[in-house]
Amino acid sequence: MEKNAAAGIGINDQQYEEVGAVILSTPEDIFNHSDLIIKVKEPQPSEIALFKPHHIVYTYLHLAADKALTEALIKTEATFIAYETITGKNNSLPLLKPMSEIAGKVAVQIGANYLQKNNGEKVFYWVELLEFYLEKLLLLVQECLDRALLKLQLAWVQISQL
Repeated sequence: MEKNAAAGIGINDQQYEEVGAVILSTPEDIFNHSDLIIKVKEPQPSEIALFKPHHIVYTYLHLAADKALTEALIKTEATFIAYETITGKNNSLPLLKPMSEIAGKVAVQIGANYLQKNNGEKVFYWVELLEFYLEKLLLLVQECLDRALLKLQLAWVQISQL
């Protein structure tokens, strides 16, 4: 494991060593002493040259967004397993679900942050604009529901006449 890799979440190297982990100082040391590499972030450009054919790498890859990364990883001949492609028994994406939940929550926080910034009149403009579109959306939803109810009533009348 890379030195201080979990310091950001409050877990120190000693805690990992106590359960058998070997702590290495540099990415080069890790790649040279490991066959199985488990990452959180997609491979970085500085790591491409470190991958060797014997490596098995588990990580988020996001290859659709980066053709150059895809081509570079293929050339390494290492085996890459993308977390986002691992499926559960019901064809769900269990490793993508928590990331999606986090992204959804963060999106709301980012939006709220922009609304709370000290932008003077701009904040009021965005709030008014949001209220305007929400009212329009509610009217559209109500209209759709009214139409659906009418269709159901017509279908009921037709069924009743059979």
